[in-house]
Amino acid sequence: MSPLFISVHATDPMLRLKMLGIKKATPIMDQLLLLKDNGISFHTQIVVCPGYNDGAELTRTVQSLFSIGKNLLSIAVVPVGLTRFRTFPLDAVSPEKAREIFWNISALSDRDVARNGIRRLFLADEFFLKAGAPIPAVGITKRIPRLKTASASCDSFLKSGKLRPERSNAKTARKCSAAPGKKVSSGDLYGGIIRT
Repeated sequence: MSPLFISVHATDPMLRLKMLGIKKATPIMDQLLLLKDNGISFHTQIVVCPGYNDGAELTRTVQSLFSIGKNLLSIAVVPVGLTRFRTFPLDAVSPEKAREIFWNISALSDRDVARNGIRRLFLADEFFLKAGAPIPAVGITKRIPRLKTASASCDSFLKSGKLRPERSNAKTARKCSAAPGKKVSSGDLYGGIIRT
């Protein structure tokens, strides 16, 4: 049964109900602790929706998840993808918001690594792209656990030859761009299309 992949979005029970559009559910932390008590490990995901679960709420959610301990294998933080099918007002993650989230999550992740010796908190590549930050190579950040669900896609595309790297000041970082005139989907990034 392990590991499971669980969409969390927020650990505040009322906020989570609002985000999921439901009226009643067992609080997610109770559910995760039940899994932990039964020896089940899991990966989690937070889809950031500006105005709902960003800022202090995002920090609280990450800290709550970290408190679970070793059964929490990873947290992927991804930006919301907006489609024409949305029925309520919601803003996309702006470059400014992406930079704020980038610095906040980077600091939380580094502190967790210092405490536990392993990286468990990862940002989707789209945050790096929107924030204008170089995308770390997979081997440097050990982003492999999230490869199938939101993170490390650009570096994998670079290695596959489907994307070409742009020059960067950092020897260990890369930026992605598609071949001229082509669209390339950046994995499971909720609408993260790279265009040149």
